[in-house]
Amino acid sequence: MNQPGDFDPVHQVKEFEPRFGMGCSISNPAMLGVALAGREGHWELVAERWRRMGIYYVQSGGGVASVRNLPGFDDPLVRIRFSKGDLSVLGEGLRRLCEALFAAGARTIYPCVTGYPDLHSPADLADLPELLEAGDGNVTSVHVFSSCPMGEDTRRTATDSFGKVHGAQGLYVNDASLLCGPTSVNPQGTVMALAHRNAMEAMTAASTRGQGAGCGMAGSE
Repeated sequence: MNQPGDFDPVHQVKEFEPRFGMGCSISNPAMLGVALAGREGHWELVAERWRRMGIYYVQSGGGVASVRNLPGFDDPLVRIRFSKGDLSVLGEGLRRLCEALFAAGARTIYPCVTGYPDLHSPADLADLPELLEAGDGNVTSVHVFSSCPMGEDTRRTATDSFGKVHGAQGLYVNDASLLCGPTSVNPQGTVMALAHRNAMEAMTAASTRGQGAGCGMAGSE
C-alpha cells in the first residue's frame, strides 16, 4: 500500500512492444527491499537512498504458465517456463531499459538479479549477458491471468465469451482469470470493463428467460 510521499512514477516505454515493454512500479521502501533481496546490505542501501530510487521492470508476453489451486492454500501456485528465445528477449529488454535509465539521468542501476554487477555508466552494459539464464533472479507478478480463460471452445476455455461457466446455469466468472493473455498494462480497467459487459449480458439473458441471475467470482488477479 502506498503511503503519502511514496515515489511511484508512472512512466512506460511502448516502443518495443509487443516483444517486450518497460515501465516502473511502486517504489516504497518495502518493495525496494524485496526487489534487492539478493544483494548484501540491501536494507541499509534502501534506508539511505529510497527517496532517490525507483523500481523499473521489463515485461514480455513470452513463456508458458500454469495456475493451480492447492488444498489448504488461499493463493494459487503459478509456474512459468521460458524458452531460450524468451530469455533472449528479456536480456535485450534489460539492456534497453538500462540504456533508457542512463539517458534519463540515472547515477547507478542495481539489477535485481543475484550476482549481476552494479552499473554506473552505459559502458558497464557490456557486463550484462545477452541471454538470461533460467535461474537468474525471480519472475514476479502481481497480476495473475487466465486460470479460467473465456471463449467458445470448451476444450480450451472455462467460460463462454461472456464469463458464463461452461455446463453451469447462473454461474459466471468476472475477474482477471477470464483474460486470455497478458495485457502489457495494468489490467484494472480491462477487468472492470469486462465485468460490466458480462453483468449486462447476464441480466439481459435472465430477463429474456424471466428469471434472476447469480454472479460468482473465481480465479485471482
